[in-house]
Amino acid sequence: MVAKLPPAAKDALLVTLDDLPGEIVVPGPRVLVPLMGALRLRRRVNHLTAEALAAAMVSRASIRVTAEAPLLREACDELGIRLDLLAPFA
Repeated sequence: MVAKLPPAAKDALLVTLDDLPGEIVVPGPRVLVPLMGALRLRRRVNHLTAEALAAAMVSRASIRVTAEAPLLREACDELGIRLDLLAPFA
């Protein structure tokens, strides 16, 4: 899939990959599921959104997406989590 990207997009992807930390730790379900269940938001979110929110809360991190998701943005605003909208590589 990467091989099919235009050269500029491929270069941007490689720069982004070079910027990743040496170690990435993803919290497991024993940590995330209780937080997901405890979320009290103005609007109900799906499981994937709840997982992203819980992971951001546990790791004190922002969330980065390549497609606008209004419900995720609302939830992030409500919880004080930074949401970054990135340009897609394709």
